[in-house]
Amino acid sequence: MEEKKLLYTKQCRPLQYFLKQSKNPAMLLRYARHFILTMAISESFFTRSVCNYSYLLFPDFMEKILSVMEFYSRNVSNDIVGFFETYRSNERQLQVYNAGASKVKAYGMHYYGIAVDIINFKNHIPRWNLDYNILVKAVQDIGLTSLRPYEDCHVQFIPISMQQDWRDFTDNLTKIVQDLLNCKVDGKLGPITMGAILMSEQRLKEYFDSIKISEL
Repeated sequence: MEEKKLLYTKQCRPLQYFLKQSKNPAMLLRYARHFILTMAISESFFTRSVCNYSYLLFPDFMEKILSVMEFYSRNVSNDIVGFFETYRSNERQLQVYNAGASKVKAYGMHYYGIAVDIINFKNHIPRWNLDYNILVKAVQDIGLTSLRPYEDCHVQFIPISMQQDWRDFTDNLTKIVQDLLNCKVDGKLGPITMGAILMSEQRLKEYFDSIKISEL
């Protein structure tokens, strides 16, 4: 098939290449599907505003985050905890970087739906005075990563040592989609790619469905 040939261009490796190397290929495939079919077509993808939509978080990560928040609420009953920020576009990341609130200029883990800032609220007003000892314990016990003391409220799905690998995987994933849809490369994932994905959702669903973990 012509489509399969496109996956083996010099610009990218086939998705199966990464899945075969992964210790959890099913999880990685779920992430790939979520990033392309949920995040990349979201109206918030290029927003410069704070975004706290939970549906943009990778579901495997979201499940663990909810357990962390439940644990915290059980132990600090007078705190109402929630999300200050979930997804963060590169446009928003640059704002945060310029304000001195992050050392990352672009492509932070928020961009991939695998990081969240957890805060507490009082009378619907956001506050940043959680009991971080309890929060970090819950985060570590469930296998997530806290960036404390650099960013007290930041929790992410993967350790810092894996961040660049995650970026590289997602870059390659975007190139696969651009090749598959024969669309013009507009950066790592720009408006042209987003439009192509929106017009080809069913085709992409069939592509992801065609990859069988048992056959790798």
